[in-house]
Amino acid sequence: MGCHSEFLREVSREDTLADQLKVDYRQANLTPRERAMLDYVDKLTRAPWTMRESDVRSLRAAGFDDLAILHIVQLASFFNYLNRVADALGIELDPDVFERVEEHGSIPWEAESGSRRPQTAMAAAGG
Repeated sequence: MGCHSEFLREVSREDTLADQLKVDYRQANLTPRERAMLDYVDKLTRAPWTMRESDVRSLRAAGFDDLAILHIVQLASFFNYLNRVADALGIELDPDVFERVEEHGSIPWEAESGSRRPQTAMAAAGG
């Protein structure tokens, strides 16, 4: 029972965080490191032509190394690309697209960020 209740608490916390992020990440309960990453990604998404070396320095100051920064840029750019292509063609993206990407494993800096995704229900059940 303890493991199951811990899993449910973690899922609940993550669901609450996901809801906060959908509304406005600036109001979410994030670590300074997570906030720096999302500030960077928000700027990259909304105004990529304004990106400067100082933006990269802000990620380094938050503790991201060059490989993590590269991953941040690549993942944000990939999702921006998918959304822009879908918007341009009038296509509704299948929500499973994002879940399939997430199935490919943990994000390299995830453990360092102080956050973690809960196990899937199947993994928690030992399956």
